[in-house]
Amino acid sequence: MVTPTHIVPEWYFLPYYAILKSIPDKLGGAIAFAASMGFWFLLPIIDISRVSYVKCKIFHESTFFVFVLVVMLLG
Repeated sequence: MVTPTHIVPEWYFLPYYAILKSIPDKLGGAIAFAASMGFWFLLPIIDISRVSYVKCKIFHESTFFVFVLVVMLLG
């Protein structure tokens, strides 16, 4: 089935809608959607270190800004 062009989701669903639309395979789109949602559940687990090295901090900050940039581009 083809999604009609007049259907546009709310702004907060746009990145996930773009993920689903960018992958032509339904199963692949569902897996990518689940992986993107799973990322939010992994965020609290990622930064459990008590040691704050400058290199680790720079890596986490750059990863966060890349994530924000990707969400903005998909939206």
